[in-house]
Amino acid sequence: MWRYRDWVIQSFNNDKPFDQFVREQIAGDELDPHNPDAVVATAYWRLYLYEYNQRDVRGHWRAIIDELTDITGEAFLGMSVGCAKCHDHKFDPILREDYFRLQAFFSSIEPRDDIPLATPDQKSAFNSQQSEWESKTQTLRDQIDAIKAPYLASQRRSAVEKFPPDVREIAKRPTEEWNSHERQIMNLVQRQIDFEYERMKLKDEDQKKVDALAEELKRFDELKPRPFPVSLTVTDAGPLPTPTAIPDDRQQRDILPGILTVLNPAPAEVVRPESAPKSTGRRSALARWLTSPDNPLSTRVIVNRIWQYHFGKGIVETSSDFGHLGESPSHPELLDWLTTYFVENGQSFKAMHRLILNSATYRQSAEHPEAKKYALTDPRNRLRWRWDIRRLAAEQIRDAVLAISGELDAKAGGAAVAASTPRRSVYTKVVRNSPDPMLKAFDVADGFNSTAERDVTTTPTQSLLMMNGQWTLDRSTAFAKRVDTTVAKNLSPGSNLSQSAVQTAWQFAFGRSPNDAELESASRYLADLGQTPTEAPTVTSMLAATKSEAANIDGENAFTTFKTEDATNLPTEDFTIEAVIQLNSLYADANVRTIVSHWNGDTAHRGWNFGVTSTKSAYQPRNLILQLIGGEPRKAGTDKPTYEVIASNLRPELNRPYYVAVSVDVDATTESGVTFFMKDLSQADSPLQTASVKHGVIGDFHNDLKLAIGDRDGSRRSRWDGLIDNVRLSRTQLATDQLLINDGAASSVSGFWEFDSLESPGRDKSKAENHLSVAVDSSQSASGIDLKALTDLCHVLLNSNEFLYVD
Repeated sequence: MWRYRDWVIQSFNNDKPFDQFVREQIAGDELDPHNPDAVVATAYWRLYLYEYNQRDVRGHWRAIIDELTDITGEAFLGMSVGCAKCHDHKFDPILREDYFRLQAFFSSIEPRDDIPLATPDQKSAFNSQQSEWESKTQTLRDQIDAIKAPYLASQRRSAVEKFPPDVREIAKRPTEEWNSHERQIMNLVQRQIDFEYERMKLKDEDQKKVDALAEELKRFDELKPRPFPVSLTVTDAGPLPTPTAIPDDRQQRDILPGILTVLNPAPAEVVRPESAPKSTGRRSALARWLTSPDNPLSTRVIVNRIWQYHFGKGIVETSSDFGHLGESPSHPELLDWLTTYFVENGQSFKAMHRLILNSATYRQSAEHPEAKKYALTDPRNRLRWRWDIRRLAAEQIRDAVLAISGELDAKAGGAAVAASTPRRSVYTKVVRNSPDPMLKAFDVADGFNSTAERDVTTTPTQSLLMMNGQWTLDRSTAFAKRVDTTVAKNLSPGSNLSQSAVQTAWQFAFGRSPNDAELESASRYLADLGQTPTEAPTVTSMLAATKSEAANIDGENAFTTFKTEDATNLPTEDFTIEAVIQLNSLYADANVRTIVSHWNGDTAHRGWNFGVTSTKSAYQPRNLILQLIGGEPRKAGTDKPTYEVIASNLRPELNRPYYVAVSVDVDATTESGVTFFMKDLSQADSPLQTASVKHGVIGDFHNDLKLAIGDRDGSRRSRWDGLIDNVRLSRTQLATDQLLINDGAASSVSGFWEFDSLESPGRDKSKAENHLSVAVDSSQSASGIDLKALTDLCHVLLNSNEFLYVD
């Protein structure tokens, strides 16, 4: 269905005239069958509700056709024709027979999912190549079909038996004996049969034969042409129309297609187009009438909808009901004049938009100097004496949040994606029974009914979702990072960091600068609560013991962190991690101060973490430990990995430099499996301490996370506080003489990282076979401003009335 959505969007972008826009949707397959776009347009007829397991296919098809009749009347005629389905309309001049006269125009449609979207020349070339492939693979395909035939026959019998007797009788007859209505019924039946085919299982010996033949068939893949894309669309079930009858009419008269009797009581003139000899031509007749200059309804309906789009309410507020039950037009002469303008200007949407947007009416303010006086006369503002404040629509809210956070993917077209992706809302999947919570909360159309005007509710659920919903919280975080990055790029010496952040955030959120009160209040908030430093933090500091620069990691304010670009080349089995450290403090709780990790801190996820325990640890404070999260090879892929803490009982002192390392043999569960090393670098004659410890986790700890130095990829609760330098990761368990502390030249090095430059981490490629670069993490502050406080401020802006409403 996404191809139809793209066709609609492209039609508006290209300013396709409204009459052509309608004709292609109603009868594109009849009027221009060789044009793929026109074929896609007829997916208009496929927007009905479909129940794949509905056994009452006759009743199902009747419900489908009735739904299409109701919506066609409302969408193009602005008439509630559905009221005339069971009796003459009680208020409008619509006879019961008129309902079925309208329905007869399209009661012969047949759903199609197999029409290639290609030109005649493309189809000809495809058929030529396809014939060659078929001739060379005929024997193989016949053998496969012969094996599957009894299974398919059995599945078909089983599926057909679930339908009523009259339907089973139709299924027994050859397809060439079916009339058009039976073809429509069997189309629904076949979809359920195909569903059973997809679940069909062959016996093992037959499946092996089919697999072998299929493998042999692959030798001819180069000859097989690539199939053309297809779309959900329709054609007529045949040149002979399906009879249309009033359900309780004893005579079961065949109702011929026609427009409203009040306009013309005669049957419509139907001429089958030469371009579609296998169609009835009835939909072409409907398309011609709907777009005829003499039609008094369709152009007024669409012009009124355009006005409604811009002002929130149409000139006729009930935009799908121009009848007696609907609202009378507030400005009938204006509607007539706009309609005339629309027709005279080629039925151009853009011309109509331009006319309205340049009008004084559209450019009014929501505030009026005589508002109290006018409100007494026209409290609903039907006469348009001011602008109506309007909340953004659900999709606009979602897209605006993504745009402000800098995450919006502006790519146009293509298959629908999950709402969790940052694509525009129009490109996200619409699942009727499981709507996106964000869009649903703000009154998105339900997908079940034609929606002339959306509800605009104000509920506590909306506020709770915006304030506490994880999606909005994540967008606020991204918004803050965008502001932070922008401030860092544009910050000049002597400028106020908090004020720069506030001004940038206001420009992104509202397209304006903050006023003096807003600037003062928000800047004070960032300065007081955020504890924003006056300048960016120091990335590196001198490590006295080695007389070289080391990564300076602040355990309280996570301004800077260091990670690999990706997980490429990281060890999947044995490994050794080495580093030079200086720890300044412990956590007051049991959280670990991380030296290096390939883990996110969640025990449900695989990985490893090398660090030092804190004050309330069950393994004593200042204990050099390794956390392994994995399992046995035979348990690879299980949902819950095993979590294990391996403690060395080597305990580095605070504010003192050490060389530390851990070497792991994954398969060895004896004491030789894990060996820790530690050396006090503040004393030249300090010995290298070692500790060998058993472990139980056997492999399966690799993941796709980044390697993080002084932190974890995805967690901020176990951050290092102090200095780290000379980090080396090897893809093997190193012996003592291979360690860095002994000037060992290890083989199989995944990465070696020094920190010798304030610009970026140093790189000594001579010490690594495959260097993995380390960068300042974009999730941390680039400007030096406190990201938590900035995120809170951004969250407030996304929840403000100025963001959610248009005035």
